[in-house]
Amino acid sequence: MQRTFARATAVNLAVIALLAVLILPLRGAEQLAKRPNLVIMISVDMLSGEIMDRYGAGLPGGLGRLQPDGVFFETAFHDHAFTETGPGHSVLLSGRHPASTGIPENQWRDRATGKTVYCVQDPRVVDIGEPSGKAGSSAVWFKGTTFGTWLKNQVHGSRVFAISGKDRASILMAGPGADGVYWFQDGFGFTTSTAYAATLPNWLVQINKDLLIGLRDRSLVWTPIGPTDGITYPGRWMAGNTPVVSQLPRLIQAPGLAMEAKGGYLLHETQDGSFWRRWRGSPFFDDATFDTAEALIRNEHLGEGQTTDLLALGLSATNVIEQAFGNCGPEMLDQIRRLDRRLGVFLDRIQAGGTSVAVVFSADHGGLDFAERLQDQGIPARRLDTDAWMKELQSRVRKELHLDTDLLLAGNDHFPNELYFDPGVARQLGDRKEWLAKAVNIVRSMPDIAAAASFDELAALPDKRFEDPRAESLLYRLKYSAAPERAGEILFAYQPMIELGAPPDHDPAQHGTAYDYDRRVPIIFWGLWQAERRLDQASTVDIAPTLAKELGIAPEERLDGVPLRLSRSLH
Repeated sequence: MQRTFARATAVNLAVIALLAVLILPLRGAEQLAKRPNLVIMISVDMLSGEIMDRYGAGLPGGLGRLQPDGVFFETAFHDHAFTETGPGHSVLLSGRHPASTGIPENQWRDRATGKTVYCVQDPRVVDIGEPSGKAGSSAVWFKGTTFGTWLKNQVHGSRVFAISGKDRASILMAGPGADGVYWFQDGFGFTTSTAYAATLPNWLVQINKDLLIGLRDRSLVWTPIGPTDGITYPGRWMAGNTPVVSQLPRLIQAPGLAMEAKGGYLLHETQDGSFWRRWRGSPFFDDATFDTAEALIRNEHLGEGQTTDLLALGLSATNVIEQAFGNCGPEMLDQIRRLDRRLGVFLDRIQAGGTSVAVVFSADHGGLDFAERLQDQGIPARRLDTDAWMKELQSRVRKELHLDTDLLLAGNDHFPNELYFDPGVARQLGDRKEWLAKAVNIVRSMPDIAAAASFDELAALPDKRFEDPRAESLLYRLKYSAAPERAGEILFAYQPMIELGAPPDHDPAQHGTAYDYDRRVPIIFWGLWQAERRLDQASTVDIAPTLAKELGIAPEERLDGVPLRLSRSLH
C-alpha cells in the first residue's frame, strides 16, 4: 500500500513538473503579450486629494478621462511624515518609504560636518547650461532600485526616460541607470547633467531655442478659461506685513521685460519682477513640459518597438501655483482646468498609431491653503514664528545641558522638522544616551509639538504595515521618513493646521506635514484595466509592486508596498 502510494505520488510530482515546463513559458508569453508598449508615470506636484474632490468632477479632458475610465483609488496616501517633493517622488516608482530610499526631505544635514545636503546635488557632475562651479544633479543620494531598474534588467531592449519641471522629481522617479533624465533650468530650457549625457540631444536643443524665442517675443497673460464666481475664494490678505493676492487675470510677460534667471520664492519674485518665477507659477510651465515630453517620445521612439518603455513625467506648475496663491482661489481652479485640457491632448497623441499605453497618475504630496484665507472661512489655521520657536528651543537646551553655545541645527531653516547636533558642541557632552533623552524631552515639551522622538527610538519600532494608512500613528509616519545616517537625530511633528513662518518670508501656502491634507493624493491606473472607483485604502508605496505584478516583472529588493488588486480589461 505504501509502495503504491509512493509510486502514485512520484507520478503526480512528475506530472506537475511536466505541466510546469509546458505551462509556465505559456504564462510568460501571455504576460509578455499583455505588456504595453509604453508605461507612463505621471506625477502632478502637490495635487492633493482635496483638490481632486473640489475641482476634479465633470472635467472634459484628460483628468475627466482617467477618473471614470481608470482604476481610481480615491483614498490613497503617502505613509511618511515629511511630505515634500524629494521624498514623495522617491517613493512613487520604488515601492519603498523614504527611510529606505535614503531621501528623508528635500534637504538634510551631513551628521559629521553639519553641512546642508540637497537631495540630488552631486559635486562630481555639472548641469548642462549652468554656470561653472555649481554642483550638478544626479541620483547619487538615492538608495536601491526602482521599477525602471527592474524593467531594464528583465525586459530586453526596454528604455527608461524621465522629464519634469524639477530636477529632484525627474531624477528620483527615474532612479539609477535611466537612459535619459531631463528637467527645466531657468533661462536655459530643459537640461540634464553630465551624470546622464555629455551634451543635449539635437531635438532638445531646438525645443529650448523655440521656447525661449517664443517667450521673449510675445505677451503672456494668464486669463481664466471658464467662470470662477461661486467656485473660488479670491481676494487680498495680509500675512503680517506681507500681502498675499489671489486673483486672475495675471500678467506673466510682456515684450521687453527682463528674463534673467534669479532664485527666490514667488512671493518675493512677484514683487521685484522676476519673469521665471511668474512663468513657473502659471499653467504655461506645464504646457512646456508636455510639449517637451511629446518631443521626447517622438524623437526617442518610445513605445514603437516590441518591448516596453517607461517614461516618468513630472508636472510642477501646480506646486508653484498652490504655494504662491493657495488652493481655494481662481488660480488653482484654472490650473486644474488647463491641466485637464492639456492632459487630454497628450493622451490622444501618445495613443495615435495604435500604441498600447498604460498610465499611472498620482502626486508626490498634497498641500494646505494659506492660513489667512482659511481663517476667513472659520478654519483654525495659523502661522508659527519658527525663528522665535527655534530660539526658545535652543535656550531651553542650553540651560538643561549647561552649554554656552547652541547644540541644535535645523535640517531646513524654513521648515524645521528634524534636528541635528553641532558636531563640535556634541563632542563636549558626556554620556550621549543621557543628554539625547533630555533633548528629546525638551522638544516634546515645546509649544505646538504633537510628537517627537529620537532617530534611535524610531528605528527600534518594529516594522509594520498598516492596512489603512489613516491609522498610522505619528511616530510610524516619522519612522517611515527616518533614513539612516541622513535623517535628524530628533524628528518631530507639529500640531495640525500650522504653517511655518510668521509672517511668511517664503511660500504663503505650504506642505510637508504628517497630516492627511498633505498625505492624501490620487492614485489612478489607466489603459489596461477595467474601470473602477475604489474606496479601499491604498498607499503610494503600492504603485511599483502593482505595476511589477501586472507586467510580470519581479521586484529586485524588499519593498514596503504590496500589489493592489486590479482587473485586466477585456478589450
